[in-house]
Amino acid sequence: MGIIVAVDTVAEYTRRKKLAAKWSYPFLLAAMAFGAGLILLFTTSFVPPLSKAKLALVAMFGLVISWMMHIYFSTKYNRCPNCEAIPRGRSGGVIHDPYACPHCGARLREGESLC
Repeated sequence: MGIIVAVDTVAEYTRRKKLAAKWSYPFLLAAMAFGAGLILLFTTSFVPPLSKAKLALVAMFGLVISWMMHIYFSTKYNRCPNCEAIPRGRSGGVIHDPYACPHCGARLREGESLC
């Protein structure tokens, strides 16, 4: 028989959200920097065309990898402490600040429900 441990879902979900921010935001900033670099690269004319193509390829690769890492860390830590499900809305998108878990109904933050 296993040991049942009561979990304060609000405190644990808050801790997990902080971990998700700590690990995913640097990758989000890197993706934004790569995107800005791409825009800057294609709006300037002083870069030779062959170098521009190589730099654009590197920037696109960096953008895709950074964005994928951001999504990975966001979904790794942003889970319900009660059922380990990712809070998703009806359209399938991740809910960033849910009041309760849409899967099991566990409370995930303090305050009144808007529903």
